[in-house]
Amino acid sequence: IKALIQQNKIEPGGVYASNHPAHGGSHLPDVTVITPVYLHPNQPADFFVASRGHHADIGGTTPGSMAPFSTSLSEEGVLLNGLPLVKQGKFLETEIRNQLTSGPYPARNIAERLADLSAQIAANQLGLQELQRLVAEQGKAEVSRYMSYIQDNAAWAIDQRFKQLLGQNPVRHFSRTDQLDNGIAIAVTITLSSDHPQQPVRAVFDFSDCGPQDKGSLNAPVAIVRAAVMYVLRTMIDSDIPLNEGCLRNVSIVLPDHSIVN
Repeated sequence: IKALIQQNKIEPGGVYASNHPAHGGSHLPDVTVITPVYLHPNQPADFFVASRGHHADIGGTTPGSMAPFSTSLSEEGVLLNGLPLVKQGKFLETEIRNQLTSGPYPARNIAERLADLSAQIAANQLGLQELQRLVAEQGKAEVSRYMSYIQDNAAWAIDQRFKQLLGQNPVRHFSRTDQLDNGIAIAVTITLSSDHPQQPVRAVFDFSDCGPQDKGSLNAPVAIVRAAVMYVLRTMIDSDIPLNEGCLRNVSIVLPDHSIVN
């Protein structure tokens, strides 16, 4: 969603699809459909709803878009980088077909892809309607406040766990190294530090000792590493909170370029 906003091409009545690993995606069969929510005409989008679906195929050299010996992204399938699916309420079937059948390894079973994308669009539409209903009942200011509260609460819960781990120490380091079957290292050093007990603990997840980028397809894009870090933090606390950006509020992630994790 952040990458789509940065592209600065969203508009009312539009729906967009993305799967690009460099712009928040994981691997190409995971397609995210994004719908901006506008509460007032001629104003920026107030909210966004999104659904990510794992598609049975998005092209590539093998059915299922999971070619084990691929060495380039095109061999995994068709890239969608903010592709408009709906414009001013109209489903852009021709344009979508053209994109899905483009490139050296086009998608298979286009009718199924169109049906799955339509299902994601419909899911988003229900989310949009429910969000509009909530705003009508509670007011935009109240809804926005509670969206912030959800992130504030997550940041607080993670910080409490960090404080437990830090104890009376101003700094603590945790390290772990593993490796893939091909010998490429996966390594992280986590540093927790605090200048004052009343201040949030700072956490740095440093992956600088990870091995180089693999020639094949066993590489993690930045979004996957961020998601993995967030998930690990979520499992470390007992509070029943949803995964959200607040978990990473006081966390920095260091990822070397052209490494297995970037």
